Amino acid sequence: MAVGLLQIIHLAEGRPRLVGEHVAWLDRASRALFGRAYQPDIEALQRRLVALAEREHYPSAVSGFVRVEIDEEGREQLIPLGTSLYAGYALRSLRPTAITIPYELPLQIAGSTAAEAAHELARCVARRHEADEALRINEEGICCSLGEAELFALRGGELYTSFEPRTVEGRLLLQAAETLQIRWQVAPVRVAELGHVDELFAVDYRGITALASCDGHAFMSLRAERLAVAMERLATAR
Repeated sequence: MAVGLLQIIHLAEGRPRLVGEHVAWLDRASRALFGRAYQPDIEALQRRLVALAEREHYPSAVSGFVRVEIDEEGREQLIPLGTSLYAGYALRSLRPTAITIPYELPLQIAGSTAAEAAHELARCVARRHEADEALRINEEGICCSLGEAELFALRGGELYTSFEPRTVEGRLLLQAAETLQIRWQVAPVRVAELGHVDELFAVDYRGITALASCDGHAFMSLRAERLAVAMERLATAR
């Protein structure tokens, strides 16, 4: 498919997670962009995801991932993305470095193959500057995302996100924060304020990735670990 919308499904112990939420995201995005609904039978899609994971010999001891991609004609692909080193949502042991790079997304739409390409180009620029990742900022100097993953900051025990979370995992993280009684608010996280941030991390289908540094500012990863554990508990309970 040349252009499409995508979501990545997390399978833990062979079971796909939050499939209904991912389908709802694709349906909203497809209606907005293509004028076409995406409403597969959820249980049938779950069975197809499990069957694909079995054909690919995904081990049940760790998580695996399947990409669901649809195009403007409503055609769907299920693409295996391999397995994780972890079981379930986790705080990844890798703590990358990042630099801020100003760039916008095509049509301001995340979760598309076009946006994916923009993120990968920015990541190439970051690596040329000896950083692992590109932290996307807008023209106002507001921190937007870490590549495809939604970005969160912790300062003084409170959780901040520049924009209302739109991803399935971003909303799950806010629920996890509430279970831990961590207050959160939607408020701009600005580049000029990064030196006052305690923790800076991103969430996606794998779990939480805590940054070691961004633009030379170093961060901790204490509450990020607790949030990852809480996300896993919430997902397991569903």
